[in-house]
Amino acid sequence: NQSVFNNPQGMALSRNGDLLYVADTNNHAIRVLDLQKKTVSTLAGTGKQAAWRSTGGVGTQAALSSPWDVLLLNNSLYIAMAGPHQIWKFDMESRRVAPWAGSGYEARTDGSLQSAALAQPSGLATDGTQIFFADSESSSVRSASLRNLQVKTLAGGGNVST
Repeated sequence: NQSVFNNPQGMALSRNGDLLYVADTNNHAIRVLDLQKKTVSTLAGTGKQAAWRSTGGVGTQAALSSPWDVLLLNNSLYIAMAGPHQIWKFDMESRRVAPWAGSGYEARTDGSLQSAALAQPSGLATDGTQIFFADSESSSVRSASLRNLQVKTLAGGGNVST
């Protein structure tokens, strides 16, 4: 049985180095490579692109839309979801994935995690208190605070074409 990726983008390595999480962008899925067993499995996504304003669900029953990057932090996998202009969060224990930051509207609007508008978030990084992301369509670098649950623009910020 062979796994086929379709435009894989970002990756995150587990703390022990055994698992590699991959944003399989055009398969609309998050894949897991077990580097010890040399296997590939799907963590989240149905393989079909999620409809606009989707709310997620459990594992492979939840449709995703163009995941571009993943970031492993504590017991969660954050997903830069370029399609719906949001950052989603996958909880490793419950296996649930859902929008975490972004209203779903394409713009560069700062504010609470739910009201902020993002524009094709792509790269993710963290310092443990914030998640930093490249907001590619607004040509900016932004952050989402894990403490005060606010999104703010740190640098850049061109026009967003919708």
